This record gives sequence, structure tokens and C-alpha cells, in this order.
Amino acid sequence: MFGNKVKRATASLNLHAATSNKNAKRKADGSPGKEIKRFALGDISNATKNENVPVAGKAKGKDAILKPVQPKLATRSSKVKDVKATTLKKENKVTKPTLKVVKPKVPTGRVTRSSSSGATLIKPEAVTGEEDVSLLYTTAIETTDSDESLTLSSTELALNSKNIKLTEEVKKALPDGVFDFDNECGDDPFQVGLYAQDIFDYYKTRELKFPVSKYLTSQTELNKGMRSILVDWLVEVQESFELNHETLYLAIKLVDLFLGKVQIKRDKLQLVGTTAFWIAAKFDERTSPSIDDFCYICDDAYTMQSIIKMEIKMLKTLQYDIGIPLSYRFLRRYARCAKLEMETLTLARYILESSLMEYEFIDVRDSLIAGAALLLALCMNGVEKPWTPTLAHYSGYSDTDLFDLANRLLNMLRTPPPQVKTIRTKYSHRIFYEVAKIPLPDEIKL
Repeated sequence: MFGNKVKRATASLNLHAATSNKNAKRKADGSPGKEIKRFALGDISNATKNENVPVAGKAKGKDAILKPVQPKLATRSSKVKDVKATTLKKENKVTKPTLKVVKPKVPTGRVTRSSSSGATLIKPEAVTGEEDVSLLYTTAIETTDSDESLTLSSTELALNSKNIKLTEEVKKALPDGVFDFDNECGDDPFQVGLYAQDIFDYYKTRELKFPVSKYLTSQTELNKGMRSILVDWLVEVQESFELNHETLYLAIKLVDLFLGKVQIKRDKLQLVGTTAFWIAAKFDERTSPSIDDFCYICDDAYTMQSIIKMEIKMLKTLQYDIGIPLSYRFLRRYARCAKLEMETLTLARYILESSLMEYEFIDVRDSLIAGAALLLALCMNGVEKPWTPTLAHYSGYSDTDLFDLANRLLNMLRTPPPQVKTIRTKYSHRIFYEVAKIPLPDEIKL
């Protein structure tokens, strides 16, 4: 569908050569390479390569090269520095600054627990004049309703994460047959087992604040095929830059939310996708690619100024609220709680990532489609009773809630779009256990 108008690079884009990220993740051995330096929507968007960008050898002589525009940093006026230095010199006050280090002290006090608010107040003992009151660990509570108190030493006040365990009073009552995954991770501070379920319950309430509508009815110049091509190209960008999968999912979500509120012409569609990916990378990545890299992968069809303008417009339209719950996070949570094998999780990821290209799934809740993708993956692996009580508890959905959506995902895999094959090729590689080659079942049996 791209045709001969799509411009491709002569060599595949390598992260260490195309980006300025020196601390990026190393590409896995045998990882499939991609050629993404192209204008993905050239044949259907009527957009051409930007003519305003200077080209090497055409600006000022043969040796002219394109240099990125460096922003000018605001500096203090030299006149102000001279006047200040002269004044200090006349007053003989030019001395070296000294730094006084105050060693914090852990107070010994009475710990009083409030029965009404549940907060803890540490009432310090008498403080001498040499001690800084701001260093004491106190709260804003001034009065308590309970006289229950105990005296703790300074050593006992120091929290040790290894001694924090879930007690019988803190643990929630679990149904029969449910594996207590969070309690097993209670000693691991990185798993936050005490708060994990509350975090994902909050995610499920927050995802209702980001509804995506079927916006193509109001977009006069866009269609489903254009969106599928854009998503297919974004998957190539994610693979070549070796970015997190969360970055890909967030970028596509930003595109759908933005197109649901703003009408875009077809020659600006890839600009919207590129800008969304740039915002998502800065939000989720430890070190994101630079704006020059995003101009490069578009084959200089857009300038840095156009990407920055689109970024401002997109963030204003979305009211700067881009902390969106993603289906990928829900899927990983479900699989980890059920202790599923990596092959099963990868198959579910393939199904879920394939659904990103389909316009019919954009209005489905992320937590719901993540559960349906995992249910279909378990059925494809021949599991007799795929949806266990553990999965039902941690996901909040029963197998009957996911059955219809899982069938829709199965039909999607049976009839993939012919013009986009990046995701299927990606998951046909041995790194991803070749899950795309697994035969599809005739039907789903619960």
C-alpha cells in the first residue's frame, strides 16, 4: 500500500548510530532489524519531504551540513556581574563562601496513635537551643483523641523494610482457591505487595477518565487504513529505538485521544504520531531519543519547529494529563499474579499488540481487553480451565465477562490486514518464542 513513493533508507537504523542515547539498552542477539527512515504515509497523505530543510551540499558550498538548532540559554548580563564585583571589591567583602553542615538527629520521643484519623504523632522531648526543631519527625497534627502511647528509642524509630510484613489484620480476605501473590512478595520493597492491589484498583477507576470515542466519523480526511499504517510504523520505531512497550501503548493512546478532539488533515497524521511518541518517550523512558532522531525517522518530512508546535497543541488539548492506565500494565499484572509462563505472557502480548491496529477496539477499556487477550492466549495453549479463581480475583472479571471480547480478538487474528505485517513478523521471531506461528483454535471453550 505504501507504493514506490515511500522513501526508505539504504541501511537499517541502529540505535547507537541514529540516537544520542549512550546509555540505551543493548539490542538482543538476533533481534530483527528494521528500516524506518521513511515517510510512512507518503502515498496516502499527500505530504512531501520538507523543502525548507537545508540539505548537505546545497546550502553554502559542498561542505555545508545540516546542524540542529541549539536553543539559546538565558544568561545574566555581564554588566550586572561587573557592577557587583566592583562593589564587593570596594567594600572588601569578596570572601570564599563557607558551608555549614548540620548533622540530622533522630529524636527520641513519645509515639501517640490517634484513634480517629489513624495518623501517628511523635511528640519530641525537650529540645535544646543547639538542635534544629525542623529536623524532628513530626506531623501537622496537634491534638489526639487517645491516651494510648508508648516510648520508643531512636533505634526503634528507624524503619527497616525487611521487617515489614503483611499481618493477618492487614491482609484482605481472599476467596477459596486464590493464590495470595501480594503476600508472597511482602518482603520485597520493589513489589509493594501491601499496596499493589489498591494501585491497580485505582487504575481501573482512573481509566474511566480517558474514554476514546469512534472519532473517524468526524475526521473527514482519515480512515481506518491510515490509522493501521500509522500504528504499524510506530511499532517499527519502538523496535528500532528499543523503547519500552509502555511507551508504544501510551503513544497510540495519545494519538486516539487527540484525534477524538481535533480534526487533522491527512498530511499531518504522521506528525501527530511522531509527536505522541516523543511525548510518551519523555514520559516513560529513562533516556528518550532526541527530537533530531524523530525528524530523522520521518525522513525530514517535518521540522523540529513543527514537532514542538504539535507537542504544545497536543498537551494543551489533553490538559497535560497523560498518566493514562495502559492495557500492557494490566496484562503483566494478571500474568504475574497467576504465575504464568513467559511463553503464555508473550502470546497474550502478541494478541494485545495486534489489537492496537484495529480501530474497532479503541473504545474498549484497557483492563478489560488485557484480560480478554490473556484468556485467548490460555485457550490457544489448550488449557482446560483457563480462567482460574486467582485470575478472576486479581483482574476483577469473570470468564463470562471476557468471552465475547476474546472471540472478537480471535476473529481479528483470523483476518489480519494485508498491508501491515510488522507485529506478526516481530512475534514470529525466536526471541518472542515464535508465538505468531501458533495455530488458531476453531472456537474458545471455557
